[in-house]
Amino acid sequence: MKKTASNKSGYNVILVCSDRLLRQKIIHDINLSGKYNLLSCAENGFALLHQFGKYGDQADIVISDLFLEGINGIEALQVIRQHSANIQFMVYSALFQKDLYPIMKKIDVSMYCPKNELSICNGLESLSRNSGTTDIQLFDWEEYMYLEPLYKKNSQTNLSGLEIKIIEAISNGSSNKEIATDQHLSLRTIESNISQLLKKLSLRHRVDIVRFAYENGVCATSCSIFRSGKCETDSLFRRKND
Repeated sequence: MKKTASNKSGYNVILVCSDRLLRQKIIHDINLSGKYNLLSCAENGFALLHQFGKYGDQADIVISDLFLEGINGIEALQVIRQHSANIQFMVYSALFQKDLYPIMKKIDVSMYCPKNELSICNGLESLSRNSGTTDIQLFDWEEYMYLEPLYKKNSQTNLSGLEIKIIEAISNGSSNKEIATDQHLSLRTIESNISQLLKKLSLRHRVDIVRFAYENGVCATSCSIFRSGKCETDSLFRRKND
C-alpha cells in the first residue's frame, strides 16, 4: 500500500547516506526546495533503525543506500516495513542491483535510482508527484537498461553504466578526483570501482583501460551516437570515421 503524504507542510523525509559529500549535497537540495521536511539523517543501517524509532510515525519517505555499514540498507528497510505499511522507500546504489529487485518488490520499494545527487533529488521530486504508483519506479536507469545487452559477450565485459562512465572519463584523461566530482561520489568509491574494473577486465593499468575502450568501441556505444547518428565526444578512443 502506497501512502500519499498529506501536503500540509511538505513531505517528511529520513535520509540515509554514508557518503559525507553526497549527503551534504542532498541535504542542501532538500532544504532548498522547500517541499520537504528533513526529519533526520543517518550514516548506517543501525542509525537508520534508531532514527526510525524516533521519527517513524512522522516520516513519509525514507531515502536509503542499498548498501550500508552495520546493517545493509535493504535489511534495515525490511525491518522498518514490518512496523510501517505506509511509509515510502526510495533506494539508490552506485551499480544496478538486479538480484535485489525481488526483495525491493516484496518490501514495496517505491523508487530505485542511481547513486548521484541529480538522480536522487530528481527522483524524489518524481516520487512526490506519483506517490500512488504501486510498481517500483526505476528512475534514471535507462542508460544501464539500454547498454546491458550490448555487453553480454562474456561476464568479463558485462559493464554497468557507472563502469562505462569511468572508462570514458579515464580515456579522456580525468583523474580519480575529477571522476568522483563528476559522478557525485566519494574518491574512495571511485578508486574501489576502478580497482574492481581492472580485475573484471583482467587489466593491470589505467592505460590498459583506454586500450580496452578503443578495441571494444565502448565510447561509441555509450555516448550520443545512437541518438544523433554521430559521435560527439572528444574521447581519445572515438571512432576515426565518426
